[in-house]
Amino acid sequence: MRTARNTVNTLARLNDGTTLHILPLIPQDKNCLQAGYMCLSKRSRYYRFLTFQKKLNDKQLKYLTEIDYIKHFAPGARLASQYGKGIGIGRFVRIAEEPDTAEVGLITIDAYQQKGLSTLFLQLLAQYARQNKLRIFRGYVLEDNHKLLNFVRHFHANISWEGGPVLKVDIKLSDIETAPYQLRPVYLPDLKKRVVSVPKIQSSGTIQPYNG
Repeated sequence: MRTARNTVNTLARLNDGTTLHILPLIPQDKNCLQAGYMCLSKRSRYYRFLTFQKKLNDKQLKYLTEIDYIKHFAPGARLASQYGKGIGIGRFVRIAEEPDTAEVGLITIDAYQQKGLSTLFLQLLAQYARQNKLRIFRGYVLEDNHKLLNFVRHFHANISWEGGPVLKVDIKLSDIETAPYQLRPVYLPDLKKRVVSVPKIQSSGTIQPYNG
């Protein structure tokens, strides 16, 4: 694993005025991720992880935070106030069998849902995905997750039935409209170690249904 993960280091503002600091996830973020998971409602946990488990297990925490930024890209959003409390994560993983496609996942704690963070993450992920010659984002959504299905329709998503209660959602990166946020670089001395250039995305992986 790279000691200096590569990715984004920016400030962003939600549509209610909340200022966020967006940084790459690192192994030391396990406790923060666990705390954010425990802030999710049972419904949000089920939509994202297909489970009602109260805590993430060690295997899940390892997968979700020990990221090489070659095959797996995952920035997280923290409040600029409140001591950097984590409120959401966006991620994509390239699919080996379909080299122009990546599986995408979005999660926001309940208190900050419906404020534009999913749109911000989708825009940000798309910027990095385009640099790595990706063309499509794919997600798997439970058929009763109406809020998320309405959200992806704004991006002209191709929605198909995969059997059972799960729908497959494909979104062309070209259909992801510019989100109404101004992202700008942040250069803080204590954060420089997190910022390096973006590598090419390779290999494959899998993530689970997402919830905005």
